[in-house]
Amino acid sequence: MKTTIFLLTLVTLTLWSCQKEISYTGGPVTIIKDSLVTRTVARSGADSTTDAYTYDANKRLTLQQTTSTDPNYIEEDRKIVRNAQGIIQKIIYSSDEYRLMGVDSVIFNVSSTGGRYQNKTSTVSLPGWVMKDSTVYTYNTSGFITMAETFRQLNGNGYGPAEKLEYTYSRDTNVLTEKMWVYDAGSYQWFYTYTNEYNNGINPLYFGNEAMLLENGTYSRHLGSRAVQEYDDTVWNETIQMSYTFNTINKPQTALWSLQNSGTNYAITFYYE
Repeated sequence: MKTTIFLLTLVTLTLWSCQKEISYTGGPVTIIKDSLVTRTVARSGADSTTDAYTYDANKRLTLQQTTSTDPNYIEEDRKIVRNAQGIIQKIIYSSDEYRLMGVDSVIFNVSSTGGRYQNKTSTVSLPGWVMKDSTVYTYNTSGFITMAETFRQLNGNGYGPAEKLEYTYSRDTNVLTEKMWVYDAGSYQWFYTYTNEYNNGINPLYFGNEAMLLENGTYSRHLGSRAVQEYDDTVWNETIQMSYTFNTINKPQTALWSLQNSGTNYAITFYYE
């Protein structure tokens, strides 16, 4: 399980470094201007991982697809269904992991009130086994999500706490920390903490509160410069240093992620429309 989470974390970090100019509203709908990122490619050794992005006529994300030449990587798609106001109503998620279990895709139904996302629900059904999740979102006074708590029902036995993510923010709307807790033996047990540092570069793929629904890490306004990952099992701990080059319109063209503990490097290239 931790291998999967660590790989997804690397995707998350890649996504941090890909943003466009934005008109920041503070609400759940992010308005994105020109020079949209169409894909990022992260290379390490002989393997490469590509994230491709598709947008609607209003330049809002409608599809994110992740593919990789690494046979151990989990490839995945996120299709986003919005209403006429641009509010997310559904997320249709598919991955190699689910397909191996015989599940083609999982539909997450999203509810919102007054422009804020309140709840996300899903059902996964297998022969003799049904799991239902319901995630509830908590906001701070500035309108940013500070907690996503998931309650789970197995085979109709009633919902109970399963896990929660907690976020803290800087004054300029960057996520400083992300903490995950897993419910076990009657209480929440700490699983990991990510502590983030940033430079002044603008992230070309910033989705604000929508990133919490998508669970893809694109939730900070600026480019990451350093990330410290601490787990309940210290063998998974990692520190990542990040550097960039920029194109002629001051958007990130390339990035280098250096994993200090494992010695692995990821060279990332950004492609724009």
